[in-house]
Amino acid sequence: MEAGSTDPSKDTKMFYAHRGQALGQYGWNLFGNWSYIGTAPLPIPAVRRAPISRGFSTGIYILVPDPKNAPLVYQRVTGYEGWQSAGVVMTVWKDDIGYYYHGTDGKIYLPRRP
Repeated sequence: MEAGSTDPSKDTKMFYAHRGQALGQYGWNLFGNWSYIGTAPLPIPAVRRAPISRGFSTGIYILVPDPKNAPLVYQRVTGYEGWQSAGVVMTVWKDDIGYYYHGTDGKIYLPRRP
């Protein structure tokens, strides 16, 4: 390999070859390690964040027409509209993660501030 190579995979392959020989590997075991170089990383699911502070009521009310089957379909209740439709009126809370309301299955986080 020439000095000053800019291809990091060549350096990595040479490292695996020299290390494999030092460990006593031979034949296809040396080249088998090369197949793992340059592969895409495995996706790791994101860990759900835990709120640091307790939630507090924001004073915002939303009307959820079907909390069981469509919990993120909602309409904000104001003094003039929203409360006339069929559904359940919920209080919006906020913690460190975001805005939510208490549904039948626990906290239902809203995608944005209602």
